[in-house]
Amino acid sequence: MDESVPDAGSTIVQLVDAAPFGRFAACAPAGVLRFVPAPGPPGADVVAVADPGAAHSCQRGGHGFLALTVRSVADLTALADLLPDFLVLDPEVVRDGDGHADGTVAAIVAYADSRSIGVVATGIDDQLCYDRLRVLGVRYGAGLHIDQRLEAGEQLAPGHTVQERSQALRARLQSLGTAAEVASAVCDHVDSLGLLPSVYIERSGLLRCMAQRGYWQVMDGIPVGMGILGRAYRRGRTEHVDATNEGEFIAAAPGLVAEVVVPVRVDGEVRAAFSVESTRSFTPGEVHEIERIGFELERALERVGLDRATTALHALARANAELASSPDEATVAHTAVRMACTVAGASSAMIALPDPDGLTTVRAAAGPLAKVLRRLDGARMTELALELGGISSCMAGGDEDGHVQPVFDDIRRNGGTSLVVFPVRCEGEEAGLLFVADAMPGGLEVEAREAMELLAGAVARTLEHVRVHDALRLRAERDSLTMVGSRGAFDDALVALDGGEGEPVAIVLADIDWFKQVNDRLGHPTGDQVLIDTAQAMLECLRQDDQLFRIGGDEFAIVLRGVVDADTAAALAGRIVAHTCKHLSDVDAGLSVGVAVRHPGERMQDCMVRADRFLYEEKARRPLPVR
Repeated sequence: MDESVPDAGSTIVQLVDAAPFGRFAACAPAGVLRFVPAPGPPGADVVAVADPGAAHSCQRGGHGFLALTVRSVADLTALADLLPDFLVLDPEVVRDGDGHADGTVAAIVAYADSRSIGVVATGIDDQLCYDRLRVLGVRYGAGLHIDQRLEAGEQLAPGHTVQERSQALRARLQSLGTAAEVASAVCDHVDSLGLLPSVYIERSGLLRCMAQRGYWQVMDGIPVGMGILGRAYRRGRTEHVDATNEGEFIAAAPGLVAEVVVPVRVDGEVRAAFSVESTRSFTPGEVHEIERIGFELERALERVGLDRATTALHALARANAELASSPDEATVAHTAVRMACTVAGASSAMIALPDPDGLTTVRAAAGPLAKVLRRLDGARMTELALELGGISSCMAGGDEDGHVQPVFDDIRRNGGTSLVVFPVRCEGEEAGLLFVADAMPGGLEVEAREAMELLAGAVARTLEHVRVHDALRLRAERDSLTMVGSRGAFDDALVALDGGEGEPVAIVLADIDWFKQVNDRLGHPTGDQVLIDTAQAMLECLRQDDQLFRIGGDEFAIVLRGVVDADTAAALAGRIVAHTCKHLSDVDAGLSVGVAVRHPGERMQDCMVRADRFLYEEKARRPLPVR
């Protein structure tokens, strides 16, 4: 067979044998499909015109058969009045496996079936193209891949049923050897149905796209708790949604209105998700077929395997994500040791950070060698941190009888044969050490050490962020002069009490008498010291759960917890006044207070307003009122 491709307007296709074309077989003698130069031999049995514009000047063959080449749905309009017996698909349409081309083929097949016109595919060069055309409903064709089948009289029979299509897909998947190939083949299969498929696998808590068809762009790294895809993965059951009944549905591209997501299990565990989107709503039968395809995907992935992401790079990416969400230093430390074991592939890890006195102390440890690591001497670790200087790491685990740093010796004597230490540097200064250790001999490969150095850097940056956040929070919660609670912290405490279970509580508002005169007579530095001494005197009178706040220039607020009656509140407030006035008398100042016990169901703001009114009544007449 001559496999040259016809040039538009210059080549005629002569069919000498119509045997491969089913119901037309009795009308033509034996032979094969071939291309011949225009104008072709007289009396050809079937002629095919490559250029639709030249079709009107074409004469039918000896047996009256006319085949016209089409490249798009638009060509059908120009050819409709010619009533051809065959429509020959242009090889470029046959070989182009994108969603647009498949939609074109499906439309041409539907048009041809409605008018009893045969559809011929030429240029079928591989099994994938063959399977794709079967699914699309093309019955007849030619090409390198099926020369022998055509000569034997075999036709391209489309798989019209779900079972036939599943069998064809299963046969295709059985020839593949990797998860990526399987995912790609499944997407090709669904793409041939005119739908938009994608296969996602879970890696480190994110759904990563392994294959897709029909999208120019694709979302990747989707959290397992997000969207329809994550919902199907998380619940382990098929999710079928469309724009008319699902507020959570977000189209991945304009025009898409429906989505079916099938969870995919490997080794009994949901490990992937198979998504199919469409420009129209799915019928129940189509949902069932998508689930069948998901089952074939599941079977194939079970056979080829789906390795978990255990490389240092993947583990490092996951560690960065977890560290970024750590709210405090303790969480950072525990996350660091857990992820260090994963990144380094070691059994144990430990992190040591400086305490307020500058001594490097253990903050968290994990693994079978955790007890040994926790016993490391703080002074020696501090020395080691200084010795590392600008060095990236320090490794142990070579010669069993070799010389060793004292800080490592205890680990070696307790079964640790491999150890690597990474400095944790905050703002360029040594801020701690990150240890990974194992009872198995051998150090880390260079790539793993580099990943651990990046992890140590991420830990350092996270510690810096946490400390800055804590400092800002402390500034917001603490009065910068007296270091008791701020006005904002007092307001937050009232809100928290309103949102609680109505625990008994009393509010004490206190105001330093004649404080302005103190400032005028003795100066503002002395006034500041008076405020500091007043706060300290009050703190000395409070119980463990009570709280003190500075809410104005010379005003303080106290929350007395567990106080249920006015007598108890008056006694506590009287003790505060008596003790504080001993300090204030030195500068000819005093203290006035107003006390209010919260009534059942009363808002804390209302309770504070009553205490404030009682305070100014007290300043006017001096006796201590309690309501």
